[in-house]
Amino acid sequence: MAIKVNGTTVINDSRALSNIASVDATTVATLNAGGVGGGGFEPTTVSGTSHALNLGSFNYFESGTLTGATTISFSNVPTEARWQYSYIPGALPTGWNLSVGLKKVVNANVLQSSNAGNDVFFKPDGTRMYVCQTSTMEEYNLSTAWDITTATYSRAKTTTQNGNNSQACFFHPSGTYFWQADPWNGYIGRWTMSTAWNVSTAYMSQADQPQYSFGYGGLFFKPDGTRMYVAGDNGKVDQYNLSTPWDTTWSNGLSTRTDTFQPGGSGTVVGLHFKSDGTRMYVARQIANSVGFVQEYSLSTAWVLSTATAQATYTFTAADNVNENQGLYIREESGNSGINVYFSNVQGTNAGNMNHYNMALANAVTLPSSVDGILPTDNPTTARRTIDFVTLNGGTDVRILGVEDINQ
Repeated sequence: MAIKVNGTTVINDSRALSNIASVDATTVATLNAGGVGGGGFEPTTVSGTSHALNLGSFNYFESGTLTGATTISFSNVPTEARWQYSYIPGALPTGWNLSVGLKKVVNANVLQSSNAGNDVFFKPDGTRMYVCQTSTMEEYNLSTAWDITTATYSRAKTTTQNGNNSQACFFHPSGTYFWQADPWNGYIGRWTMSTAWNVSTAYMSQADQPQYSFGYGGLFFKPDGTRMYVAGDNGKVDQYNLSTPWDTTWSNGLSTRTDTFQPGGSGTVVGLHFKSDGTRMYVARQIANSVGFVQEYSLSTAWVLSTATAQATYTFTAADNVNENQGLYIREESGNSGINVYFSNVQGTNAGNMNHYNMALANAVTLPSSVDGILPTDNPTTARRTIDFVTLNGGTDVRILGVEDINQ
């Protein structure tokens, strides 16, 4: 039913305002105080990095993913009003910088077995994920690249040939080989895949022991295959130079450790990753029955362990619900380098899950000085955040009634 003031329709049958210019200011304020259209839901969208919320016309303001630090302002605020502002923070491009912390994106219960997985690796385009279990290598398809919530089990390969068990893994860029590090028998095993990226076609083609073979927890290769890095539960990261690239045999370099590095602190090494230019090293560590942590080191000379210096450490908190983290993989490609971090979880409520965190700061939102309250700083960069505001004095004082984060 339409609403008229002095014979003039101001709200038509579809609840839209009209002819406001012919209505006195007091009537307009009265209508707006109850919400446009008689107190109904009046949404609109906002964009850019300066969001001016016109409360004289709307009471719900929705933004997509923020493109940068964003400033919020209020205008035409009724005497008494309640409104919501909703947005996805997005991430500042701060990859390869652990000092900004790790922001949780999602914990995904997608693994085929009940085990958490000892290590994780991805096909470079993010459409396949490989989970290194103790006795198998599992392969998963991701219908949306890099989104672990879309992972579905595809196939697996038993990897206990010659007594080998898997604690850490690495895949050749072509997808024709993968390596497993066996902490119990001390072997580094190379498997050849007759069909690239298809683990069911794999067969063991090499298996040998490095000079120092103690409880491997991480494995990584320089992109040209001339250096191999192995991390063990003695806390050290060892380097082996391979005279023939990708050949992991005793005679080709495993007989001599060429460099070693002892990361600071205590705890078992459970993951190892390098930036592709060799200037950053990340070591994931775990303390039994306790939360783990990730360490970042800079290498002043690329790929030379002895030049490593500590830069930052991120320790998982109770809020992360990550007990005994395992494995480490950091996405690296144009436009998204050093931001997405993946690992599994051994203990706690999310035991057996795969985890996706972002090594990035969320884009900041600055509220007007009239707002009484501060926003939480731990929101995931990809979650939709909705803030509920209220004022009883025309915006002179604005209170935050609540903040809700919902993963997308």
